[in-house]
Amino acid sequence: MDCLNFDELSELWRNDTEAAEAYHRAIIDDFILGLPEEKQERARGLQWQIDQELRKYKNPISRMNRMVELMWESFFELNSALNRVPEERSKAEVINI
Repeated sequence: MDCLNFDELSELWRNDTEAAEAYHRAIIDDFILGLPEEKQERARGLQWQIDQELRKYKNPISRMNRMVELMWESFFELNSALNRVPEERSKAEVINI
C-alpha cells in the first residue's frame, strides 16, 4: 500500500473524511496482515479494543490524547511486568559452597 505524506493525508482528512477513515483502516489491516498468522487474531482484538475506546471521542485532539494515554498505560504495564521479580527467585535459598 502506498503511504501518503503528511500534506496528502492532511488534505484527505480536510476534504473527504470517509476516504481518510478508509485509508486509516486499510493501513491498520495491511499491518495486521503482515504479522505472523498466530499473532493476527490478538492484534485484531487489540485494535478492536482501541477502536471501541476511541469511538467515545469525536474531537480529533481528544482522540489523539486518549490514544497517547492508552500507549503510556501499555508501556507502564510492560515496564512493570519486565521489572517484576518472579516468585521463585524471591524465595530462593543461597547455598554456601
